[in-house]
Amino acid sequence: MKLKLTLTAALVSFATAQLKFEPASVAGTINNSQLDEISGAFGMRAEGNEGKIITCHDSDDDYMFILNADGSLNSKVDLSGDDWRDAEEVIGYTDPSTNKNYVILCEFGDNPANRDKKYLFRFEEPTVNGSDITIAAGDWEKIAYRLPSTPVLEKGQNRGDFEGAFACPIDGKIYLFSKRMPLNHIYSLPIQSSYSGTQTLTFEGTMHPDVAQEFGGIISPANCVGAALSRDSNIALVKTYNKVFQFTRPVGRTWADVLVNDAPIEETNYVGLGSGTLEEYQGESITFAHDDSSYFTISEFRGKSSVPLFEYVALPPAKAIYSKSGDVHTFVVSNLDAGSYTIESSTDLVNWSPVTASLTETVLGNGNLEITFTDATVARKFFRFDATYASFAPLGYTNKALEGKPFTSVGTTFSVTLQNELKLEADVEVEDDSTIVFGQGRYQTLTVAGQSWTSTQWTSTPHLAYISDGDGVQGAFVITSNTTNGELVVNADYDLIDRFGTSSTIEIRPANTLGTIFADVMTDVAFDDRVWLLDGNSWVSYQKSPFGFFAVSTNLFVDANDTVIFPEEGLFYLRTTSADLNVTATGDVPQAVQSATVVNSALLSSNSPVATTLAALNLNGNTWFPDDRAYIWNSNSNSWDAYLVNAFGNWAPTSNQFGNANNTVIEADGAVFVDREVNLVDWLEAVISGPSE
Repeated sequence: MKLKLTLTAALVSFATAQLKFEPASVAGTINNSQLDEISGAFGMRAEGNEGKIITCHDSDDDYMFILNADGSLNSKVDLSGDDWRDAEEVIGYTDPSTNKNYVILCEFGDNPANRDKKYLFRFEEPTVNGSDITIAAGDWEKIAYRLPSTPVLEKGQNRGDFEGAFACPIDGKIYLFSKRMPLNHIYSLPIQSSYSGTQTLTFEGTMHPDVAQEFGGIISPANCVGAALSRDSNIALVKTYNKVFQFTRPVGRTWADVLVNDAPIEETNYVGLGSGTLEEYQGESITFAHDDSSYFTISEFRGKSSVPLFEYVALPPAKAIYSKSGDVHTFVVSNLDAGSYTIESSTDLVNWSPVTASLTETVLGNGNLEITFTDATVARKFFRFDATYASFAPLGYTNKALEGKPFTSVGTTFSVTLQNELKLEADVEVEDDSTIVFGQGRYQTLTVAGQSWTSTQWTSTPHLAYISDGDGVQGAFVITSNTTNGELVVNADYDLIDRFGTSSTIEIRPANTLGTIFADVMTDVAFDDRVWLLDGNSWVSYQKSPFGFFAVSTNLFVDANDTVIFPEEGLFYLRTTSADLNVTATGDVPQAVQSATVVNSALLSSNSPVATTLAALNLNGNTWFPDDRAYIWNSNSNSWDAYLVNAFGNWAPTSNQFGNANNTVIEADGAVFVDREVNLVDWLEAVISGPSE
């Protein structure tokens, strides 16, 4: 019987990093007279539409306009059977349940503040081919709305002028921002599959005061004139006539909360308000590129014959690689300026304090920043950076003592939970070609667009592909081959489409193997030491061969150093000398939930580099059965302590089913043996007495 488990222990959320943008460049010139009053823009996302920007003209009530990447007019869009009045913004979003892309035209400009009812026009993003597009009457929806009775806006009533908005599918809301208040009023409307009647918006609060009302521009006073949300919904840009502000959304918080309470950073590379060639005289439009690789701003002509299409290219997010030699700790960080950060440390991933050691900074030839400091080694320690443009998972080290007990069969269960360096993070297509090869397993192809690899990029040493499902739960699969143009093949136990669909995200990292886990202590590994891995229904024993590599105990001539240890997999180590074997691991603290599909039984990793509890492992989901068991190795008694889930939903020792063992400690980098009810009679009793050759 199969059991899909999600291991959730010790997940640590960290702040979303602000994007750092290069100074403005001119991507193209907008010189078509039909485009002289562009007031809203959105970077189209549908396949084939990449690089196109759909816009609105605040004096043209009949057509929307699609621009090419160079600012030239590609085509016009007509919503058949209706028109609008003073459209000021275009926004869009991707529906996570259907993966369909939607465009929303916002008819909410109201200079005299006298319109009680306004409208949003929503339609699925059309395919752009250079010809004018007509959206049939039945293919777009007109959403009527009004503001709540309180608070009042610029004329002491619940009516006002709006020019900025964005839609967040994670929050499930469309956010709208007033233009003429000293502080922007924030309103929201739930994203629904359909609407009937007139909707009343919800007032969410006023935007952080750093986004302040401006005076002296074309329209004075004025505040928000445009907004944009990144495709991953984590970065928002809010534009006034003279400034652009960047907000970031930490995991678990809503945009209403962030916009009200968090101070943004100002994008100082924005060209700003002015009549110069490289300024914007009346810039009211801002949008991200389809892939968040840059953002664009557009001004109205205001008597000129053309305006630039400004692009601000995003620099790659800061990335850190950590290493340790004795008490010396080294970070190599990309896209981080010297002196622009602080480093904090923690031994439990909860309590953090500044690193007070003296830091040595070296700018490397490739522009990366190397940071070194000395700090006494302890059992485990983790580090995180606090910097404007750097926010990544905590990194650090763990030391696991594999206890030496000669002349006994007492061992140690453990796992390696820190992850190796992230080599690639991208969108991925899962191909419908799952194939079973007799005696070898099931294989499936993944495609990552826009890649250029060597023919052994991911196979010269073992690498894992971490694929995320719709809930953010990861599964890890060994890469068995790759092409030079972005295709790779992985080994899986099931058809990946059944779990991940045809589109997902992928991370590629070097795999942990027997060889890499013990690389630094291989000279101290005794020939009589044993490593046991559970393979289906049997334990496989490995030992150090006379040639210095790990080998299966029954065949010492074959190198087994490349045996992959999966993120969800635990190990059992028998140390046969009196000296402990201290295994050090370095890397990233895991941020995603890891899953394990258990057939019959498995020795599972705790997924936690710090101590956790049996309940926190989240083993007993809706596929857990009353006779399923979890076992924790007790090295003092050389036996497994057995636990079940009782009628009250609590973990309890099998010897006391009315007890509550939810808080039973699972040690850092620990492991738990899980067995399914189908095997509880004979086979399990043999296994839980301890691995044997």
